[in-house]
Amino acid sequence: MSSLFSLFWFFPTKHYWPIKEDDKCRSIKFAVEWGNAHQNEANSIGKAASDFIYDELKMDYVYDYMFHLLSSYGKLLRYTPTLSSEDVELCVESMWFAMVKEEESNS
Repeated sequence: MSSLFSLFWFFPTKHYWPIKEDDKCRSIKFAVEWGNAHQNEANSIGKAASDFIYDELKMDYVYDYMFHLLSSYGKLLRYTPTLSSEDVELCVESMWFAMVKEEESNS
């Protein structure tokens, strides 16, 4: 688990069992054997990960993170986007109605 997500919020042996990138087979074998020999600790690791996901990854937090991420990227833009006369603004409602209309025409 070498994603950005795991680097900041998930901790090895607290939320997951680390697997070595350069020796995956042996590392997975050891993890399975360790988990079988230490079932209470393995269950605690799994529960800590589940609790974290349930408590900390609420959609409001995800939307807040995405807003700040996109705002930061927006500040890096070196050009001003422009619209042509052929551009059309889309919203959720217009896409929904187009989908319903297509389904009706196919029935």
